[in-house]
Amino acid sequence: MNKIEVENYNMILWTVNDYCPFKCWYCPETTWGGSKDTYSWEATDKFLDKLFDHFGKGYVEMSGGEPTQWPHIHKVAQKFKENPDWNLGLITNLGKSVDFYKDLGVNNILASYHPNVIDTDIKRKIWFDKVYELKDYVLMSIALMMDPKHFEHCLDVLDMLYYPKLGNDRINIQTSRINDMENVQYQIGYNKQQEDIWKNISIGKAGKDSIRNDWGHDLKVTVDDTEVHEGPWDFHGWIRDTINKGDNNFKGWLCDTGMTGVHIAPNGNIYKGVCHGSYNMDSTIGNINKPEEIQWADKAMVCPYDMCFCGFDLAVNKKRI
Repeated sequence: MNKIEVENYNMILWTVNDYCPFKCWYCPETTWGGSKDTYSWEATDKFLDKLFDHFGKGYVEMSGGEPTQWPHIHKVAQKFKENPDWNLGLITNLGKSVDFYKDLGVNNILASYHPNVIDTDIKRKIWFDKVYELKDYVLMSIALMMDPKHFEHCLDVLDMLYYPKLGNDRINIQTSRINDMENVQYQIGYNKQQEDIWKNISIGKAGKDSIRNDWGHDLKVTVDDTEVHEGPWDFHGWIRDTINKGDNNFKGWLCDTGMTGVHIAPNGNIYKGVCHGSYNMDSTIGNINKPEEIQWADKAMVCPYDMCFCGFDLAVNKKRI
């Protein structure tokens, strides 16, 4: 692989808070032990106007923590409904009611399944009942967190998800490898048997034919001059597979980080990418509270990092130099 080209795709990853009631063992406390709210709706509203104006059109994905715990989430969703050039997605543990998600009205939901919390058959049924009901209202995707401490549980769920009846449902499936990160106090490792199984695990393609054609604003992706997708979710499948297989080291490559999107941290700090905020907290280009002072990126940079561990950062033009 020598280059990744992404056309017509501006993506903003917005980590709206650092609070989550799940408190999973593999997540650092910085992702769940903080506040539900760190900046005002007034500041958020002004920032979104500036963001819409700068990028023109695109996709914003809200995450956390747990974004459904954020008090401004319904106001933000309404602002997106009023702007047809932008789509809004949500990464959630699906801890709220079905009615909550229906009222929110986002374009798509990535529901993360955490086997260390959903640890009984009853909890599993309740969780998937929500998925099956919501799929008729919103584009659904499942991120199965492949917890090495509950690996057999994960494989059981994966077998269930690939059951043939899902082939006609609007549900997409991702297997999410839990990577080591410097700020995680626990060592997250897979044993040899689990690593061997990983070689045969890939993204699910269920529901592909029912994807809305206009979602993603004519997204086009090529890797070494070969188109890798038939729509936005196939591209996300390629991203997940690339991370799972460990083919995500682009150190020394030229990268358009910050030119087609930004990452917003829970404290309102804005970074060119998730990598910048994770590896170098001082690399902020601005803050939500002062949108007029944001230093938007205007040129590519050479990647200094050993791992492109986030799908958001992978979805950026890159070229080997």
